[in-house]
Formats: sequence, structure tokens, C-alpha cells
Amino acid sequence: MSTLEITTGKIYITRDGHKVRIICDDRKSSGDHPYPIIGLTVCEDDVEHIVSFTKTGNLYSNMRSDGDLVQEYNPAMDIAVDQPIWVRDNVQCDWIPRHFCKYENDRVYTWIDGYTSHTTDDWVSWKYFSKENPK
Repeated sequence: MSTLEITTGKIYITRDGHKVRIICDDRKSSGDHPYPIIGLTVCEDDVEHIVSFTKTGNLYSNMRSDGDLVQEYNPAMDIAVDQPIWVRDNVQCDWIPRHFCKYENDRVYTWIDGYTSHTTDDWVSWKYFSKENPK
């Protein structure tokens, strides 16, 4: 399993699915409090709360937790299958409307020719996507 590289300014997902925005990745800390990463996460009260992590993204230094950082967030994670999106393969191309299929290996996949999962099993990948009409 590869080590997660945690960087200030990026958003990560915890094991239990919460988003954490990293605001510091080099906090000075001591051996008995090895938590150099500081993040903000929104809780049920809709307020950002401060949380600290070890350099490997663990909430606790001595045990696994649902609050551990497990992957970098990508906006495609919030898209439902068959949701309309706009895609293109390079910045010179026009945006075209399609329906979301999946996100994998830094590529967004859509069902072909504007179809949905109800009407086809075929899909195609794209480099760029937008959840809202970029026009």
C-alpha cells in the first residue's frame, strides 16, 4: 500500500467519508505529540472544526481510526451515476454534455453519445469535466 502524500491546500477524505481541508503540513510538534498536519473538517453543526494528524494522515499515532485520511478528494466523487456533466479532452475543444459513468485513473468516464446506464453498457473516458455548464 502506498503512503499518502499530504499537502497544504488540498482536500482529503477520511476513512468514514468526511472531507478535510489541510491548512498546515509542517506544524512543529514534539515526540509525544507527533501531529504536524492540521486540517479543518465540517461536522454536523455545519461549522469547521480543527483536527490534527500524524505525518502519515492518522488521527491517532497508535491505532487505526475512522478519522484517518485515506485518499485525496476529487470533485468527481460527488457525482452520481447518470448525472449530467460536461466533458472535453483538451482545452481547445468545445464542452459537450454527457452522463457520468465513473471516475478512475484520473479520467472521467461517461456513457457514449449522451446515453445513460439505462440505455447502454458502453462508455468513453475524458480528461476534463465540469459539473455545471461552463458556457
